[in-house]
Amino acid sequence: MFIGVPKELREFEGRVGLDPAGVATLVKNDILVFVENEAGRLSGFTNDEYLKAGAILCPQKKVWQLADMIVKVKEPLPQEYEFFREGLKIMTFFHFPANPELKKECERVGVVAIPYESIRSPEGFKPILRTMSGVAGEVAAGMAVQCLRFSGGGKGILVSDAIVSIIGVWGNVGQRAYWLLMPRAKKIFGLDSMKKPDHLTSLGMIFEISTPETIAYAICKSDVVIGAAANKNGGAPHLITRDMIKRMEPGSVLIDVAIDEGGISETSRPTTYANPSYIEEGVVHVGIANLPGGVPRTSTPRLVKASLPYILKVARGENVL
Repeated sequence: MFIGVPKELREFEGRVGLDPAGVATLVKNDILVFVENEAGRLSGFTNDEYLKAGAILCPQKKVWQLADMIVKVKEPLPQEYEFFREGLKIMTFFHFPANPELKKECERVGVVAIPYESIRSPEGFKPILRTMSGVAGEVAAGMAVQCLRFSGGGKGILVSDAIVSIIGVWGNVGQRAYWLLMPRAKKIFGLDSMKKPDHLTSLGMIFEISTPETIAYAICKSDVVIGAAANKNGGAPHLITRDMIKRMEPGSVLIDVAIDEGGISETSRPTTYANPSYIEEGVVHVGIANLPGGVPRTSTPRLVKASLPYILKVARGENVL
């Protein structure tokens, strides 16, 4: 098995599919690893570190041509479609519900897509998605604090004076955002599709089962909304309408973490770290589809730790989906 690790092309995506430690593990298992020149630079890994781990450095085209399997972080972009070929395995976050054209192209060519977000552990949870969701929740909480400032387009208040709603609070994104904001926010509404026995409600959360009515009420009372809901089988449920957004006060903030699965608001659209926010109906919207990509020195090692066991299984011919 030959594995290729190309450099990520998405703007401000600093992560890389494998770190040198991951490469060394694969090499010890008699797997040849081709890494694109400077692929790990933004994650803090040098070419020399990859060479010492046993990788072979190549230009982009060679990495794709020589590999039986490509290991990435984010979904391939249209400029990478030319490298697709029948039988090529690609392990990455595909987020097909938000990328239907990519799904069609994979099917047309015969690429074997192995979405990280679909891999489940024997216990039933999604270990790779869970790891990155925790990072995304932490970054989202920080973005909310920044966007409340005048300089971020917001009301010009501290988060200690802000009411926050977290939609999808029982998920990994929602819980991580809650734990970070709970000691700081004035009040937190937590909404989810089902009530689970949990100690969070005893620490000040106002929990509601998510219905159009409870979501509308929480949103109109909130200075910050964090959209962290996802459907069980992929895709984001469209829970927030434009009318709900209109009822928020000007300068309020929506961080739509679910944007990589299509977003949970009618008013959401993808943004980047270069231009992270826009104003719609007077509300600051943030729709960065790769929030963990902004903290690659934290997120890459965590991603590799979670994904490496499954990369090894696929390399050995095992099914992980």
